[in-house]
Amino acid sequence: LPDYQITIDATELSKESDWAVYSGGVQVSKLLYCIRRERRCELMEEGFRMNDLKRWRALDQLKNYQIEGVNLWGGNLKNMYPVLGANGQPTGASRLIPEGMPNANVSNSQNSDYLRPYQVVKSGNLAYDGYNWCDAHYLNPISMQHFRITATNPDDGSTSVIYQNPGWPLQSNAGAIGYK
Repeated sequence: LPDYQITIDATELSKESDWAVYSGGVQVSKLLYCIRRERRCELMEEGFRMNDLKRWRALDQLKNYQIEGVNLWGGNLKNMYPVLGANGQPTGASRLIPEGMPNANVSNSQNSDYLRPYQVVKSGNLAYDGYNWCDAHYLNPISMQHFRITATNPDDGSTSVIYQNPGWPLQSNAGAIGYK
């Protein structure tokens, strides 16, 4: 039987980029993280990851989180998209138009060397400044039907003996309170 303590001792939480290192914004123990990491590997293809992250309250780390792709500006990739002239030769211009310019098609190199697909157009883009986790999404809202059938006045959900989950309003088809 292998000694699991070797794995625990070799784990450095500060070097882990997995959200499961945290619960409610606080680092968990090395042992608990190793268990979570094993669960992630074992259940990878079964669709349990988001359920686990919610259960562990590990998504608190998702504040202004930027999705990044390839190293566009820091390497030679930026030179791979020349504008070709009528003769098929490079004109010296690039087909990469950074954010802030008219007809932008890539993120600006001043933000990151890596391509940020959601930082190309700011107007009407909720993810431009990064993704943020809304704490209300740890729980689903309770359906208004449940309030109606348990209320002393079916037209007034506030007379129900049950209460809405934190962060959700007591009305139909409404988003989380305070979430933009």
